[in-house]
Amino acid sequence: MSAGVIYMAWGENAVQQAEESIRSLWKHDRSFAVMVVGDAAAGEFFNGHKGVEFHQVDIDPFDASKAKGYKFLAGRIKPLLAGISPFERTLYVDADTMFKRSPKIGFELLDRWDVALAET
Repeated sequence: MSAGVIYMAWGENAVQQAEESIRSLWKHDRSFAVMVVGDAAAGEFFNGHKGVEFHQVDIDPFDASKAKGYKFLAGRIKPLLAGISPFERTLYVDADTMFKRSPKIGFELLDRWDVALAET
């Protein structure tokens, strides 16, 4: 696949947020393939969803010793995403991202540069 969007989803809340985000993405551009990386519960939800590939990661990204709201350590998973992604060009977004338009313009920037990042 040429370009796609990748999410991380651990837990019911993140799964629901990712599903809503995917719907907002496809509302603006149905051409994007999606991969969700997460736990077994996310796999139960996303396996079989048309247009969504799921990849289970058995690393626990939570640290129970951290304060509420800081328990999820995305840095335990994000470094793995480049190796997991099946796409030549990958857009990683948080599960709670709501698309207001197609991210295609960001991918077009990659025709000129190796990396594109949002300022805000």
